[in-house]
Amino acid sequence: MSAAFDMSEFLGLFLEEATELLASMDADVVALEKAPDDLEIVRRIFRAAHTLKASAASQGFTTLSEVSHALENMLSGAREGTLRVTAEAADLMLEAVDSLKHLKDLAAEGRPQDFDAAPLIGRLHAFAAETRGEAVEAPAAGPEHEDDSGESDGAAVHDHDRGPFRLQVYLADDCAMRVIRARLVLDTCTQLGSIFHSDPTYDQVDALSVDPKRVLVVLDTNEEAQVVRAALKGVSEVKRVVLQHARAADAEALADGVSSAAAAADQAGRRAGATPEAATVRTQSLRVSVEHIDALLKLVGELVIDRNRLVRLSSDLGDNSAEAAQQALRETIAHVSRVTEDMQARVMATRMLPIDQVFARFPRLVRDVARQEGKDVELVMEGGDTEIDRSVVELIVDPLTHMLRNSVSHGVESPTEREAAGKPRTGTVRLSARHEEGAILVKVTDDGKGIDLAAVKRKAIAMGLISQARADEMNDIEATGLIFTSGLSTRQQVGAVAGRGVGMDVVSSQVEKLGGTIETVSAPGKGATFTLRLPLTLAIIRALLVETCGELYALPLPSVIRAVHVQPKDIHLLDGRPAVQLAGSVLPLWDLREVMGCGRERRAKEEHLRVVVVGAAERRLGLIVDRLHGDEELVIKPLGGALEHARRLAGAALLGNGRIALIADVQGIMQDAYGAAVAA
Repeated sequence: MSAAFDMSEFLGLFLEEATELLASMDADVVALEKAPDDLEIVRRIFRAAHTLKASAASQGFTTLSEVSHALENMLSGAREGTLRVTAEAADLMLEAVDSLKHLKDLAAEGRPQDFDAAPLIGRLHAFAAETRGEAVEAPAAGPEHEDDSGESDGAAVHDHDRGPFRLQVYLADDCAMRVIRARLVLDTCTQLGSIFHSDPTYDQVDALSVDPKRVLVVLDTNEEAQVVRAALKGVSEVKRVVLQHARAADAEALADGVSSAAAAADQAGRRAGATPEAATVRTQSLRVSVEHIDALLKLVGELVIDRNRLVRLSSDLGDNSAEAAQQALRETIAHVSRVTEDMQARVMATRMLPIDQVFARFPRLVRDVARQEGKDVELVMEGGDTEIDRSVVELIVDPLTHMLRNSVSHGVESPTEREAAGKPRTGTVRLSARHEEGAILVKVTDDGKGIDLAAVKRKAIAMGLISQARADEMNDIEATGLIFTSGLSTRQQVGAVAGRGVGMDVVSSQVEKLGGTIETVSAPGKGATFTLRLPLTLAIIRALLVETCGELYALPLPSVIRAVHVQPKDIHLLDGRPAVQLAGSVLPLWDLREVMGCGRERRAKEEHLRVVVVGAAERRLGLIVDRLHGDEELVIKPLGGALEHARRLAGAALLGNGRIALIADVQGIMQDAYGAAVAA
């Protein structure tokens, strides 16, 4: 058996588990504040705190464990009915959760001692004691449930009896990381005496090949039964300890050093890597390193390139080749295409996460902002099971945070204002997600007063962003787009939480970096809706290939509105820049030759110009190109060397014919174009 056990190898697993537990606690405390009598929520928070306490202790993070224990102690009052969860109690619980998050981060950095939790622990214990008043007698513990053999805890032996013993240690049903708890049970038994048989064995536990709900130990010890029982019940997540005198077979095992049954079990364990009982416990999911998935994704990218090359070869064969060879090639291409698409879909699925992992943090955010603003706001979340690529998940947190802050702060009215307007005192902010046409739509809707477009225009004029004449001719869509200008806010007073406009430029720029778009709809007195359309992944995109100055450029399809032919005679100058009237609105034109700096000579007289209309938010821009080559699925490759920091380029892609297409940064081009227009 192994005598040493390095718990530090489980640090990554602990941090991941702690992050999930704290996220669930955050959301559950907010939910408990709204439903203080819901004992199921109390039990969920209690179990999470208890699990975190045990996990932290197993890693040696004493302060984190102590704060968890103090929170657990406070929650005991809610379970027993002596503590009603008021706003004050919820504030203290959330403060504890925030401190636990900070302690978890310090633990990850190797600085778990850099936080003085004593004052918080004292307040948690004091709050729990104060709410209890006089000592409350704990509920009488009911009889222990019998185990599978019908023997109950304490029935087989007396407190002062001594070993050898046959022990059955049952772990809690919701125990996290059971293999670690099993190891702690075995280590405790080793300290009490000598283990002659265990199920699972040390080797199985060390190899992480089991997920036991029960640990069986034949223990030779001089300790009394009460000492053994107390020591094992002191192990975190142990639900029940069944203690019996060693049976005849066990006595033989003690005499021989190991029983034939134990030897057979160990031998089978070595062959199969798990006991027969453990073999029935199979995990249905795997935690896969993102590094491995990214490497696999690169291989898929190469396969996609080969597929495109085969397609090109097929078209190059022409009619001179034998019909049979052409048919075989076509069939091969069809097969490779199917395999590639299936493999790509499977790999992408492994990177997908439910967006609920992002949504879970927002009930707390909305609750805190509403309290700061003195408002009653309910957050309704829908579509949390909608899946999105993990790379996108990490980047949409900030935009959604700003949008929700602004919906609560500036969109939803105060209870008094809502009542005067004939609305319920409690406002509603709705956060939803769903898939649509290869993209994900995330909506933030509030039932507040809507966006005051007149106030937005006045502020834009005051900031020198637009003229009065331009403001007068703006339609509602164009005026709404002004709220995404940096620094623009219609709020009269600046507080801890800003009004619409402060932070909304962050939303726009972040969404544009993701290759997405944002649409805004507002109705006076009824509220506003912000719709984010985001790509499902950032690794593979579909793009329109265009040619300019002999170079191929890829325009991501989510940014492409349409392609049109424009007569040169229809082009006019607007503020010194070319523009054309299209579909009832003015479309600014930029020549991709100038954008990419590949040619400044005037275009030859042409009957018509090829223009690709691209858009972001409510803005539109026409890019003049030399040729259109159709759309294609591309694997994005980062730019390196001299092009790593090139402006107006977002990457590159290798095509099936061996040519390289540069992926245009459409959002950056539009920012440059509209910045030039404002300056003019």
